[in-house]
Amino acid sequence: MAAATSSSGWGYLDTQGHWAIPPEFELADDFSEGLAAVRSKSKWGYVDRYGSVAVPEQFYWTEAFSGGIALVAEAPGWFRYIDRQGAPAFEGVFDGAAGFRLGPAHACRGQECA
Repeated sequence: MAAATSSSGWGYLDTQGHWAIPPEFELADDFSEGLAAVRSKSKWGYVDRYGSVAVPEQFYWTEAFSGGIALVAEAPGWFRYIDRQGAPAFEGVFDGAAGFRLGPAHACRGQECA
């Protein structure tokens, strides 16, 4: 499916150009690992390929899933990693972080980065 916009908002079109998921979101990203980040009421969450909420809209910012993990921000400078159910994938919150989509990720707390 492809993210597309109309006067009603963002949704997803199937390969025939029909709305598979109605255009009801403020913004919509591409699918990755069966989930896509969508924004409603200025918060990001994830939907599955049927349009069902997989992770409720609660984040300031999101990235695509890679290896079953996504980087999200609850506020600027307040990053964490979640699994496909929205639960923390790792302990802790980070000041800065990168996603896994290009391989190993890094995360920082203050001046310490790993």
